[in-house]
Amino acid sequence: MNDATVNNAVKLASEGLIAPGASLLLDGDFRGGGVHVVAGLVAKALLGPIGWVLVAADSFSRSTTSKTLFAHFAGAKKEAAPAA
Repeated sequence: MNDATVNNAVKLASEGLIAPGASLLLDGDFRGGGVHVVAGLVAKALLGPIGWVLVAADSFSRSTTSKTLFAHFAGAKKEAAPAA
């Protein structure tokens, strides 16, 4: 395994075991990580575990690709749409 794979595995585990935003905190992005921790708690209170998982997935996505989940889905939708 290379270093990037191990790094991503640690980030993914931290998102699931510690809190959403943990992977951003590991990257040194304290502002983004803190926002995701708070957003994860609010999402869990409002939507339950699904909200927690969505915020954690967004945090992991931002940490590994620098793009939000929304950006990934919006990009996939644009690619799938036929050219006008």
